[in-house]
Amino acid sequence: MSSVILELSQAEAQNVNVNGDYNISLPQNADLLLEAGDSIQLKNVFVDTESQSSQKIVIKKDIEASLSFYHYYIYSRRDEVDNYNGSANVIDLDAQPYIVCKDISAGANLVHLEEISIDNKTPIDMFIEFEIRYTNSSGVATVYKNSIADLKPFSKINKYISLVYNSTQPIELVTTGAYDNNNNKNPQPKLPSSVFPTLEIVKSTPVSTTEPHFEPILSTKTFSIEKGNYSPQLLSREINRQLQTAGSSGEENSYLAKNEFLKNFDGDSENLFLVKQDGSEILELNGQLIIGASQVDLEFEPDTNQFSWNFIHMPYFTTPTTDAPGQPAIGYIGGTPVGGLTTYYLTVNKNSGIVFTSLTSTYSDNTPANLWDTILGFDLTNSDIRVNYRLKTLVNYNGVAVLTTPEIFPPLLDGKNTTGGFIPLSSQVNRTSTTWFKPAVEITPPPGGVTGTPFLSTSVDTVNILGSQDTLSNTEFSYGYFLVEIQGNFKTNYYSNEKSPNIMAIVSRYYELNSFTSGTEGDSLVYTHVGDPITLSSFGVRIMTPQKVVADNLGANTAVFLEIVKGTQQ
Repeated sequence: MSSVILELSQAEAQNVNVNGDYNISLPQNADLLLEAGDSIQLKNVFVDTESQSSQKIVIKKDIEASLSFYHYYIYSRRDEVDNYNGSANVIDLDAQPYIVCKDISAGANLVHLEEISIDNKTPIDMFIEFEIRYTNSSGVATVYKNSIADLKPFSKINKYISLVYNSTQPIELVTTGAYDNNNNKNPQPKLPSSVFPTLEIVKSTPVSTTEPHFEPILSTKTFSIEKGNYSPQLLSREINRQLQTAGSSGEENSYLAKNEFLKNFDGDSENLFLVKQDGSEILELNGQLIIGASQVDLEFEPDTNQFSWNFIHMPYFTTPTTDAPGQPAIGYIGGTPVGGLTTYYLTVNKNSGIVFTSLTSTYSDNTPANLWDTILGFDLTNSDIRVNYRLKTLVNYNGVAVLTTPEIFPPLLDGKNTTGGFIPLSSQVNRTSTTWFKPAVEITPPPGGVTGTPFLSTSVDTVNILGSQDTLSNTEFSYGYFLVEIQGNFKTNYYSNEKSPNIMAIVSRYYELNSFTSGTEGDSLVYTHVGDPITLSSFGVRIMTPQKVVADNLGANTAVFLEIVKGTQQ
């Protein structure tokens, strides 16, 4: 008996849907005629599993991602700030975060939304995405996006959300997607809208037009990632490239206009305020300050297989000299003595920064991409990486009877939701002094009772926000075999819970080596032709999981070889 070998390689396919799912046509040839008694079987298969073997991250469709955040300033100097309401009550330096805010009490018909309910009336354990579409306090149409990872069956939960909307314009609370957490198909199908949870406003408060009401200024940065297979280092580099792009030349300070992370806040032309993160103190911005993050840096830690935000702040810099520019520094500044102390020092490890309020991502077809949690490993459900705020009422503050401030929760903390310079033990030694072997911090007050001169140490190390999950373990295949489906003019007899007539082979992953998983005729189902002759020319190839869906994380070099064994003609 003679045989013919057919090569069905993805590299030569006329159409590739995704890696491992392609269509190929072979030139017309008399050898491709399948007659009665002829059989066809798999000769060899080489599944390109390089992405998994080399720990690649698969972005299967284009992703649009966004980050929303507040800017904060570390109150470590009095430059360009003043006491609120012209008060003589000077707020002592405290090196604490102050959020950039505006007073919205001059706006009419504003309402502060504080809490919503989310009601799941079904027996389905859901992942949901929702939006709040509204007009903000500046009159701009805005969309707030968020998600709930684990909405239990027949549960109704309340979620604290702080935003200010114009009540004369529509406000919509919309569930945009719901997915069954117990459905393991990939991609996961969206549930019908008839089972979507309902969203309602539970608590809202009208904004007073006579009493000051401070709202944090919210900024958003959006970027995109093209589909493809990325190493962790390449993915972080691509994200950083887009996030760190600065503006171009132009008018004064316009170079900051295109980068939302580092902004020029102009207290001369706008009424801007700095509110302490617990809502207890207020400063007026009476000049121009650049506040935010001078570097936004997402890195991959190969030792732990985790991503981390290493930099979302602006360092505190040393004083430049004629010979050298200022250097990133950490250390101590003098503060006003408290609690009976004669000298008081404040720790400083940055000038300002940003803190996230929302991290979202969707594929090009508007299904959830889960970039921040599943792909990058930041736990958005249980971690403190995202912040919100509550309303706080101050009474008789600097001569104002009643005013409302934001109280940030959870509090800003390096390593949780903010980054800052790392203060090592070596910083306690003043290496710029000839008496470096003596205590670096003065124990007694200087002459005249003036606060002592602080000292700083240069440092480039940071306290980072480490992803809470080992993301690369998610790229590994969690099953023991592949199913090879060949769509042609023939059908095999493969049965599971339903008939799957095009399964041609069952390939064990036991033989996975380096970058490929291989199979032979021993893994094949054999089809023997009966009836009129047919010509084989066009084939569809799919490398599938046991769940009958195309496997993720495959490379572009899969190849299948079929063998036609000619039978004895009657």
